[in-house]
Amino acid sequence: MSDEKIVLRARIVALRQEGYSYGAIETKTGVSKSVAFRWCQRFEEDANLSDRKRSGRPPVVTAEGAAEIVESLKRTRSLRVTQRELHHEGVSLSLSTIHSHATALAEVKSVRKKPLLTEDHKEARLQFARLHIHRPLEFWRSMLFTDEKSYETFRPPSHVWVVRGESAPVQPTVKRPPKIQLWAGISYYGITSLYRLYGKQTSASYVERLEENLQEEVSDIFTGQWTFMHDSTCTGYGVHGAAATQEWLNTHVRWLKPWPANSPDLNPIENVWGMLTRQVESRNPKSVEEYSSALDDAWAEMDQAKIRNLIDSMPRRLRAVIDAEGGNTKY
Repeated sequence: MSDEKIVLRARIVALRQEGYSYGAIETKTGVSKSVAFRWCQRFEEDANLSDRKRSGRPPVVTAEGAAEIVESLKRTRSLRVTQRELHHEGVSLSLSTIHSHATALAEVKSVRKKPLLTEDHKEARLQFARLHIHRPLEFWRSMLFTDEKSYETFRPPSHVWVVRGESAPVQPTVKRPPKIQLWAGISYYGITSLYRLYGKQTSASYVERLEENLQEEVSDIFTGQWTFMHDSTCTGYGVHGAAATQEWLNTHVRWLKPWPANSPDLNPIENVWGMLTRQVESRNPKSVEEYSSALDDAWAEMDQAKIRNLIDSMPRRLRAVIDAEGGNTKY
């Protein structure tokens, strides 16, 4: 209860004790005569001006019960399934009651998808992190991080805001939405062009792409020594680890190997792809041509300061892998 209420009630009692009528007290304080009378009577009874504790109806669900509801929802991910489980245990609660108690302790968040890691994956990630954890920042700043991205057009939003009581709008979907295949590289000092890929990618087409574009791109980014990075065990195309690819890299560039499989959390370009997707979707393109144009515009407007921060996070990413004993991290 606020201090202002206590002060007001004390003034009412004081005025009454000074001989003022309840009508006069109402004029001076703005409090009705009946309320003034009630507080004066209360003060005479127990000399207390605080609110009395209200008994009210006892809660349907105890604190322990609410915690059990949350644990059940984390496991079942369904209000109705949780309701059935509670019913089998002899507890009958409405869906609204379950929801209200659950939301008091928890909230719904989008699931963060992470690669399924085998023990071999974890061991490789752990070895890689331990090998490079003491690298200086300049080592990572002089690296070109590259990757492919399959961009799905006409992807419907997973969540929308609607006015309470109204239905969610119908979102038209495309049965087989066109995909745009991309390849690019990022570094502390700049980014490459955004390249389109067409058809099935092979080791020969990958090497041809590097031969035609890599040296020219790098000359515009680095002034000194640099290192090439790609996922040498990439499963999306199966061409990075090919013997012909590695032979070309060994001959023409200095490159980081071996990059551990299933490790998007170690590659800052994955975060850049996410930035690109959000920027493109905010433009709400209506056709494949508009998607393609939006991709080029968003890539050209990419915030280099954010890219630098991502690359400077490499030591923290490696430390997170070590702390997780090779498991997934927050990155």
